[in-house]
Amino acid sequence: MPIISAADLKHQVISGNVKAITLDTSTVESFKFGFEVGVLAKMEQFSKTDADHLVLDIVLHEIRTHLTSQAELDYAHVKNALKTLGNSWGVDKAERDNALASIFHNQTAAQATSQRLEAFLSDSAAVQISCGDYADIKKILPLYYAGHPPFGAKEAKKREFPDAVALLALEAWAEEKSTKVVAVSSDGDWKSYCANSPNIFLIEELSTALSAFQGDADDAAETFRSLLKAGDVADLVDTIYDELTTEVDRIDIDFEASSNWYFEQELVSSKATYIGDAAEELAKFEVIAFKDGSLSLKTTLSIKLEAEFSVDFQHYDSIDKEYMGFGSTNVSGEEDIQVDAVVTVSFSEGKAQIEEFQLLPCGLIMDFGDLEPDWMSDPDEEGN
Repeated sequence: MPIISAADLKHQVISGNVKAITLDTSTVESFKFGFEVGVLAKMEQFSKTDADHLVLDIVLHEIRTHLTSQAELDYAHVKNALKTLGNSWGVDKAERDNALASIFHNQTAAQATSQRLEAFLSDSAAVQISCGDYADIKKILPLYYAGHPPFGAKEAKKREFPDAVALLALEAWAEEKSTKVVAVSSDGDWKSYCANSPNIFLIEELSTALSAFQGDADDAAETFRSLLKAGDVADLVDTIYDELTTEVDRIDIDFEASSNWYFEQELVSSKATYIGDAAEELAKFEVIAFKDGSLSLKTTLSIKLEAEFSVDFQHYDSIDKEYMGFGSTNVSGEEDIQVDAVVTVSFSEGKAQIEEFQLLPCGLIMDFGDLEPDWMSDPDEEGN
């Protein structure tokens, strides 16, 4: 099936043609493995519906491998950061070890990954599919030899075997169950295959896919649109302002600059301020869950992001054969950007209020141009 629109997918779900949803590795990674918050957390709704959340074992293996690798890397970064406190702050090893145990609960990266994945699968009542039970190698090899989707003509096409196994297993499962499946993926090989699949619809955004399963939320969504249209948004804007203060750390800021000297930078502070039209922006929502009278929406908001960095310069001393401090500077910047957020709204006494607000992970680059230590441009230093 070609990439399907949200409206067409909703029609397919309501008519009973689509009874399952599956996510590929790229979709989970796009949310930085945030199973407990945001859009991924809304997959728990499939534990209470007739639609199934399908998890292919080969995709689960990829997610587990990638997440474990990232968890190991983050553990090493934290451990190394704590180690330096022994010198700079006089924190002894026992205290550092206790801090490490408090953060990571004495778990390995593999153990933490398994625990989080098991909770995610349980919360969403995931149906796990063994690809070996469905994927037919006799159907995969002709696609490989001919370079047909999900394989391509490029040399690295052998790396696409996991995609081929996953997609043909999904195809066979759908045929066996006499249903259609919506696959959420931004992967080009999945798109190519699904364009000609008789059983798999493809959607690139998880929020769009989830919105198709919210048929019982139509009345609540219309109520919210009416309140927005009436302009009753002051309390909502106040809540957004407040919540952005605590959610700003979900925005990754990549620091870019040039200098004649080696430097290291550190984020001192960041601040996000809402600058959009709430009535207009909130009205462009997608319903991703409806539970106990509360709507969970995904929407895009306009914000101003301000950030301050401290920059320490060093130069190499060829006599002592080590880097020496060379001064510092502080730089600030701001950018107007758009961010995606999950907003949970409830209704009381004819008004809407925000119960929960979460920014989805995102990032931007701030370029501070050519930098030098403050002392080089200090008039008091010029005559020395």
